[in-house]
Amino acid sequence: MIDMRKIIFIFIISLLYQINNACAKEKIVLASDIWCPYICTPNSDFPGYMVEMARDIFAEFDIEVEVKITSWHKALKDAKNGKINGVLGAMKSDAYDFIFPETHQALDVTKCYIRGDEDWKYKDLTSLDGKKIGLILNYEYPYELSQYVIKQYRKNPKLFEIATGEEAVDHSVDNLISGKIDVYIENHHVMEMYLANKKHLEIKEVGTVSTTPEKLYIAFSPKNATSYDYVQFLNRGMADYKNSGKLLKLYQKYGIYQDVEKK
Repeated sequence: MIDMRKIIFIFIISLLYQINNACAKEKIVLASDIWCPYICTPNSDFPGYMVEMARDIFAEFDIEVEVKITSWHKALKDAKNGKINGVLGAMKSDAYDFIFPETHQALDVTKCYIRGDEDWKYKDLTSLDGKKIGLILNYEYPYELSQYVIKQYRKNPKLFEIATGEEAVDHSVDNLISGKIDVYIENHHVMEMYLANKKHLEIKEVGTVSTTPEKLYIAFSPKNATSYDYVQFLNRGMADYKNSGKLLKLYQKYGIYQDVEKK
């Protein structure tokens, strides 16, 4: 004899499962290391400029954004292999085969930093000769600097200290303070934010390496077909962000005063 109660029970469970799946919000995963003010503490009131922008824009399309903090090296690798949807804060030169939006989300200006008790100024690349330099694994630097590093590294790799991990900026600053490196090269907004939160550190800026600002993007995996859809959502969202004044408010919140529309 057919047990109708069992059939009804199975039918209800199946229906609830289908409803739950239909109601589940679509989610994308974007990764980066800690690079505040762009990527700070994702689950806080100060998650980062790019984190807030991504969440706000994709929420308009009913898409949830999960931010995964890892090393920049792993973020690029996982996105390239399609394990995650994309990365936050990429340049086209360090993720050349990724899917990029029409408009960049921020600008990068690279500067040199030394200990407060040192007397040295950056003039040009040759002024770095003989200095032990701190860099971060898989970060993209201005072209001329990258070429200089490649050439000098081949001559004497001991002059370079390459940091990695989720908090590579912290490690690099520690290396500078301890005297393990002489010069740390970093995005000036990142260092301004870092030093503002750690006023006891005696570190000073001594010159700009970038000849022109580099563009930073939210970039998507070349392995996922949906990346093209997400880029279109981001393009539409960026236009709204500029026109509505939301972009300016984010600038003010995170102390970023560059013009994202600069060509």
